[in-house]
Amino acid sequence: PIIASLNGISDSGWIDYSKELMQAGADALELNVYYVAGDPDQTRDQRNTPRPVPDIGAVEFAPATVFVRATSDGTDPSATGCTDGDCTLRAAVLEGNAASEEFTIVLEPGTYLLSIEGADEDDGVSGDLDILGAIRLVGAQAGQTKIDASGIDRAIHAQGSLAASDITVTGGNTLAASGISDGGGILNEGELWLEDVVVTANLSGADGGGIANGLDGTLQIHRSVISENRAENGGGVSSQHELELTETAILNNVANQFGGGVFVTGASTRLDRSTIAYNQAETGGGVYGTNELASPLIEITNATISSNRATNRVGAAAVSGGRMQLDSVTVYA
Repeated sequence: PIIASLNGISDSGWIDYSKELMQAGADALELNVYYVAGDPDQTRDQRNTPRPVPDIGAVEFAPATVFVRATSDGTDPSATGCTDGDCTLRAAVLEGNAASEEFTIVLEPGTYLLSIEGADEDDGVSGDLDILGAIRLVGAQAGQTKIDASGIDRAIHAQGSLAASDITVTGGNTLAASGISDGGGILNEGELWLEDVVVTANLSGADGGGIANGLDGTLQIHRSVISENRAENGGGVSSQHELELTETAILNNVANQFGGGVFVTGASTRLDRSTIAYNQAETGGGVYGTNELASPLIEITNATISSNRATNRVGAAAVSGGRMQLDSVTVYA
């Protein structure tokens, strides 16, 4: 028998490499749970998630970790602080923003309802959850752990560094915002990594019904679902800067004008092994790129673009003033 040896340093690293070893013909796996960094300056794990220090195990959390089970909204931790599990999500985020190192928030199954009204502030005490530090947000599973903005604002505004996994983001609405109204569910103006995340049923008064990636944003989405969101442009996702989607489904999103699924304005965008289907817009039902900010380059590989609809023109994918490269892409009307 062939016995493969695996030393993973992140949750996805263990899973993905285990699958590859199995597919390569390994009969068994030897698991090594200790990790020593070969590069003392390494700051990212196997998922390319920013890390101040490397992980040393698949289920190990950073030293600064809180476990949240209280699903109500509130800015103050319980009497004994956020370490006892009774801390609210908002209080945990505020504590993470003040931390000097990466801060991990582990959410137990439940629906975390945001209810403190007051959009257009960026300190996180009301409206959306403002991420100012380096925070890792870990749910139990997307179908079990939900952050519901309940229509008071978007759910998350990432200005620092956020790595989120196994959560659902829903109920965001920026129609009433007097400030930036991009990003119905999530607005990213920092570094954002999403893995095994569902972003659904959010509404933006401008760009990015599900997610808006701003001028200074770097957005990576892996193995996720962006569905049933609505905006003026980019019903699912809009991007003004670097965007990468892998193994992600963009489904049933609506834009009143451009890019029902994805709307790109002068950004470098790569979509790989993803599905863009059943989205709708006036122009560019699936994907639309424009040189509003710069000449965009949109690369789509090993993907399916299917059953998208445009009420004016170009149902599948189009770019104006830029380039779109397709490699091994299946397109259905």
